Amino acid sequence: MSQLLLAEVTVARPSVNAGIDCVDPFGIKSGYIRSKSAKVHYVERFICMASNAIHIGLFSNLSPEAFIPALNSFFW
Repeated sequence: MSQLLLAEVTVARPSVNAGIDCVDPFGIKSGYIRSKSAKVHYVERFICMASNAIHIGLFSNLSPEAFIPALNSFFW
């Protein structure tokens, strides 16, 4: 069994220590069922080390302008 991280065993307020993970891009079709066009989206996963809460969100590109609102939604 592996060692636990210090952030996982230290008492702290929620969202003080968090892990962030981005999933590979995937296409989402919108509109009709047989639509040929798919937009590329990314999934981000935020994990709170204090409470083990997981927040999963969707954003359209890897730019800071798209990622910062997703990060703010985790904290609020």
